[in-house]
Amino acid sequence: MPPAVRTLRWGQKLRALAETIDGRQAMTLLTTKMEHVLMKSRMSWLAILLGVVASVPFVYANDEKKDATDKPGKVEGAEAKEKGEAEFKATCPVSGSDAKKENSSKYRDKETYFCCEKCKAAFDAEPAKYSAKANLQLVQTKQFRQTKCPVSGSKVNKEQTIKVSGVKVGFCCEKCKGSLETASKDDQLTKIFGDAVFTKSFAVKKADGEKKPKKVEASESSK
Repeated sequence: MPPAVRTLRWGQKLRALAETIDGRQAMTLLTTKMEHVLMKSRMSWLAILLGVVASVPFVYANDEKKDATDKPGKVEGAEAKEKGEAEFKATCPVSGSDAKKENSSKYRDKETYFCCEKCKAAFDAEPAKYSAKANLQLVQTKQFRQTKCPVSGSKVNKEQTIKVSGVKVGFCCEKCKGSLETASKDDQLTKIFGDAVFTKSFAVKKADGEKKPKKVEASESSK
């Protein structure tokens, strides 16, 4: 029971007692009881104050811990690498396995990647043997881009596309698309990424930020 309530009740009791005994006696009893209650009250408030003071460091410590968990930590290792640069994906033109960036050879003034040193050596010895798959990889790794329909040589219609070994290839019309859509995988590679077709239908992809050469006006060229 709160000290104030207890004091009020004792006051009511002593008032009733004062009606039957000497008033001075009643005041003495009231004073004694008030001192007792106040002493307990001080002790209670002191205990509460000490408890609050003692809990302050723990409150701040918990807040700091919460802030630390709420804030995103430093992303390290593979996650940082994925955020910093696009994930590398390439198919080895010799084995068909996943290629590694550290195993590469120069090809068409760009890089062709292999799964191992053995495949790299095989390609370096006979590049023409693996040229179609190497050309496909140049598009897969975004070093080259498609510029024309591989069948007709006309402008590509973005709605007429198929996927060849995971690489999207566009055609000028539904007829050209249909001529290779149902072809075997080997035929698709030869007729789209064979050296002769590839040279006419694909071109080096310009690096980001690289400016295109300005067109020379007819009036300037005639000077």
